[in-house]
Amino acid sequence: MACQTAGRGAISIGLRGQLPLHEPLPQDCPNPRGYNFAPDINVTSSAGIMQFKADLLAYVNRSVEYCIEYMGDGGSGPAACQGILVWSLEGQQYPQDISYVGDPRLLAAHAPEMDAAADDMFRLITGAGLRCGMTLRPQQWTQNPEWNPQMPPDRPPFRYTQRNLLHPDNTSDIAGTSALLVAKASYAYKRWGCTMFYVDTTVCDPCPGHTIPAEVWYNVHAAMPHCVLFPEESTFASRAVVAPLQNNWGGSAIATPYAATALYGRDAWSFGLMQFPPGGTPAGSQPVFANHSLLEEYSALVRRGDSMLVDPWYNNTVNVFVKRAYELVQAAGGGGSWVPLQAARLDHDQTFNSVKP
Repeated sequence: MACQTAGRGAISIGLRGQLPLHEPLPQDCPNPRGYNFAPDINVTSSAGIMQFKADLLAYVNRSVEYCIEYMGDGGSGPAACQGILVWSLEGQQYPQDISYVGDPRLLAAHAPEMDAAADDMFRLITGAGLRCGMTLRPQQWTQNPEWNPQMPPDRPPFRYTQRNLLHPDNTSDIAGTSALLVAKASYAYKRWGCTMFYVDTTVCDPCPGHTIPAEVWYNVHAAMPHCVLFPEESTFASRAVVAPLQNNWGGSAIATPYAATALYGRDAWSFGLMQFPPGGTPAGSQPVFANHSLLEEYSALVRRGDSMLVDPWYNNTVNVFVKRAYELVQAAGGGGSWVPLQAARLDHDQTFNSVKP
């Protein structure tokens, strides 16, 4: 299922291993990580683990086909997806704010059923000509000192916690956080070829400013210039080397500030990753993809260089909206300031497509 992607289309997200956060996990749950790509998942037996892998690969294969055949009209359309981000590789065994593990090095220990299937899963994505990626976190997954082993495992305090790396004065340990992110990303890059990373919970309480310092992103980019990071929270200073996730709640067309584009220019990560969620539409009875004024607004943002997210595991009105927005971009000739993902690099000597794991 090979295809050529033009590097100008949407970026897909998939494999959301989610559980309702308001419900505790039963102690005897046959699907403790809460994967939801198939009904009645049961990983408590060898047969169940084999079925888990078969269902996972079928699910991912359908998502790949959707990215290429529907979004990309066979791979050559303007909305052909650039890649698929696996949102929650380790599943979601624990509630907020430790729900996403964000450390692929721990996959075998915390989600062995996924560890046994992950190589084939990512191979399906890259074998189709798509880039692959996953979620990371800048915190250290560690055992909770308040954990009581006599308590049920589905009740707080939970066994694990996510710990920010801090100095004694509560300022961010920039070198330590940078090294932690590089170690996580490097593992995923070497094992699966991941070059896109959504970085969840990029806050740093009680740090001054409450966000990961920009110096962390500069350090990670210097170590891995062939990868792109999509942090959940960011600052203006970090926009030179990251592509922040932009949640466009309510349908508002919010994108990379003009000042960032003007300051950092075409040779930087001067774009954002726009998440336009279902339900985030203006009031009215018409489907969002029929809102022509909003389509024009978003196509203008894409022409400036921003990318949009789609959900590849099913067709929905937002995906149709994204596809039509990219078709408008193509009809307008692409736009003079539009920067394809491959070209949005600080390093002029190597394009994004030329990087191999």
